[in-house]
Amino acid sequence: MKGSKALSIVLTLALVLVFLPVGAFTASAAGTVTWAPTGNLKVFPNKNLKDQVIEISLKIDPWTAQSKAVLYLEDDGGNQFAVDPNNTTSSNNALTIKPNTNNKVIEYDTGANPTNQPYYDTLTIKFPNTDQIGTGNLYLVVEGLSGQFVNDKVIVGKFEKLAGNVRVVSSSAFGEDQSGKVTFNISEPSAGTFAANDKIVVKLPDGFEWSSALVAGSVTSISGPNNIVGSGSGDVVISASGRDLTIEIKTATGTQINPDRYIFNFDAKVAVADKNVASKGDVTAYVIGASPSTVVVGKYGDYQVKVSGDDQQELWAGRKVEDYQRVGKIVLDEMLPGTLVAGRTITITLPSGSWWDVDINNLKTDTKGNFKLDASGHIDYPGNAAKLKFVKFDKVNSDEKKYRVAVFEVVSGSAKAGKTVIPVQKVAVDAGFKDEELKVSVGGTAGANGEAVIAKIKQFVEVKANNKTEVFIGAREQAAGDIVIKELYPGMIRSGQVITIDAGDFTVRFDAATAEVVEGDLVIGKVTLSNNNKKIEIPVRKASTKESTIVVKGIKVTIDRTAPEGDEDSSVDGTALFDYGSKAVAAYKIVTPADRTRTVTAKFTIDSMKYIVDGQEKAMDVAPFIKDNRTFVPVKYVAEALGVKESDIIWNPYAKSVTIFKGDRVIQMKIGSKTLLVNGATLEMDTAPEIKDARTVLPIAWVAKALNVDYVWNDAERSVEFNYVAR
Repeated sequence: MKGSKALSIVLTLALVLVFLPVGAFTASAAGTVTWAPTGNLKVFPNKNLKDQVIEISLKIDPWTAQSKAVLYLEDDGGNQFAVDPNNTTSSNNALTIKPNTNNKVIEYDTGANPTNQPYYDTLTIKFPNTDQIGTGNLYLVVEGLSGQFVNDKVIVGKFEKLAGNVRVVSSSAFGEDQSGKVTFNISEPSAGTFAANDKIVVKLPDGFEWSSALVAGSVTSISGPNNIVGSGSGDVVISASGRDLTIEIKTATGTQINPDRYIFNFDAKVAVADKNVASKGDVTAYVIGASPSTVVVGKYGDYQVKVSGDDQQELWAGRKVEDYQRVGKIVLDEMLPGTLVAGRTITITLPSGSWWDVDINNLKTDTKGNFKLDASGHIDYPGNAAKLKFVKFDKVNSDEKKYRVAVFEVVSGSAKAGKTVIPVQKVAVDAGFKDEELKVSVGGTAGANGEAVIAKIKQFVEVKANNKTEVFIGAREQAAGDIVIKELYPGMIRSGQVITIDAGDFTVRFDAATAEVVEGDLVIGKVTLSNNNKKIEIPVRKASTKESTIVVKGIKVTIDRTAPEGDEDSSVDGTALFDYGSKAVAAYKIVTPADRTRTVTAKFTIDSMKYIVDGQEKAMDVAPFIKDNRTFVPVKYVAEALGVKESDIIWNPYAKSVTIFKGDRVIQMKIGSKTLLVNGATLEMDTAPEIKDARTVLPIAWVAKALNVDYVWNDAERSVEFNYVAR
């Protein structure tokens, strides 16, 4: 076990040593010696040490003995490099160049008198003004001769081949039967980067070709080459074959004959070789032998305009866009210059439920600031390819009340393919707008057609109906369902303003309504009816800090005798909610009298204080019971279950009698009397009503006869079910 543990420790230590930087430090019994480059690792352009300088730090901790070593610099191929003897120094004056080594070997001596403290030195190594080409890494090799120095090898630099640069100064858009001019800039980062016979290839994608490799008279030599030609002899030869544009360096730079770096411009032309293969849009070419790896050399397309939206903002449905806000942008992107034809029109049409905020007395001026225009009525947006002028607002058709169309004229077309942006600053969106995006249609005669999403629409309040009811044509004071107004964000219902609910077209009036805040901290005032009771008004006293919910309930309505069947929408609006439009909600459905017929089922069970009406369970304070083989049920609860209002059941404590008004029937019974009166007619019962737990009870057969309903006894369940056709 002990041997296994020892072996594990040895293996772990060996693994750690494998991952230590090569030559970062060496340790002796007396201390640690560390050689390292100062700062970041030096990179030598074009793999050349000519005139380069490196700094190397030395630390011996602690310094306990005079130490000597031989130093030299080599690359991955084992090549040794000369240093400049006059400019290679040590801050401690501890080095000398060893004679007869072609300045390639350095002797280092710390000197005597060690201090037993850390020893520091900085070596500055300067390379001569001659070409010295290396590969891979540059190493400082240390051969320890005495003292604390031991053999070591440290990476102090890196050889790297720099690449030339290809830049597109300008390019153009072109069509199927055209060519696009490209202005290239070719440069090298430093003289000597370009060697003789170096080649740079700019390769076009499939479907394109170079129609001209070197446009006559287009060469501009900024630095370097004196003779740039398309063929023959020159410093640089530029040629083309199909998809390949080749820039061949014939004369190297950084030499005594040609010391300057190359920087030059020239023009070439790109065209379509196969329209079935060439892809429309940016023409991206590959660069071989230089950087970057790709460049865009032009744009290929048709005479068409791509329509899109940009910078879409969030708008509240039903609320004004304030002056400090904005809506979004419409972008017209031409594939080719001149696609937007001067003198023709561009129309922008808003979807139904939205409109431009206009001055109806001056439709030819955007006085409300729907668009960003300059003083002359032109679109004010820097860098637009075409120049547009606002003309007027218009309707989609003459029947509409709102102006949904904005008309612009192309004053001048584009000289260069590009984007023309129309900034939209204001738009009115109805509170009842259903979509989540505001999408405009772009058309006209100028050549732009399409759709653009210019804004995102958000709802800040939700309106719905609860407990929706059916009401009858021509009937008065009928109960409607509740209307629920729910804030989706706090503070959105405005303080000091009014919420209104307007009656539908076939509602003669509201007869009653109340409201309360059931959630949140919104404060409202007393509900009032106005406008000949066609409007419910709810004043808002204080805005919320938490999302709040208002329930408008107890609504009663009178319906017009000419009303059609169907849902009757009320409009929820008011200055507390909306600036534009309203939300529709149907809290009741109008039905004809024929629709008033329905079957009511009421089930009572022996000894149970619960009964069921049309599937809904209800409670009572007395249970049915059996006496003398007769089933007694509470008259009040049976009558109410079958449609009799509580106010139509009258108890006379002095006469100990009960009177029930049910439709056209008047029913009277007296405790202890077997006489039952129905509309004044006498019926003799075999059992008299009695009182149980303060309620009048009667056998089920006589209750059914009195109320004119059918019943069914279920012996297994010990229950009775009354069935009544309500009209």
